[in-house]
Amino acid sequence: MTLQEVQAQINLFDWERWELHDWYHTFNELYEHRVLLFLAWCKNIDHLENNVRYSSTNSDWSKRPWWFVAGIGDEVSYHIPIKYRELAWRIIRNKLDKWLRDWHNSQDVVNTIFNNYL
Repeated sequence: MTLQEVQAQINLFDWERWELHDWYHTFNELYEHRVLLFLAWCKNIDHLENNVRYSSTNSDWSKRPWWFVAGIGDEVSYHIPIKYRELAWRIIRNKLDKWLRDWHNSQDVVNTIFNNYL
């Protein structure tokens, strides 16, 4: 890596807020957008498919006090920050004792969204 490439990477860091950015948005902003867009999708798709669910417990019965799991079907799920719990509880009707499947990876989720919902 050249010195110019290293400097370019350093320039992507917002030193005032201590956040990585792409000159337009920080990583935290983009993550918050993803969470809210996913919850909006859950709200709008639930009345069509009735397979939107949430759980405070992972498939191995473990819990993370700062996360819960929300998903559409068994193949699209995300860990959502706990600060969105009340919002999710209002818009998602199906609560599970534990998440049924937790073995899909990020690429599986991308493939499912691309092949089934786009």
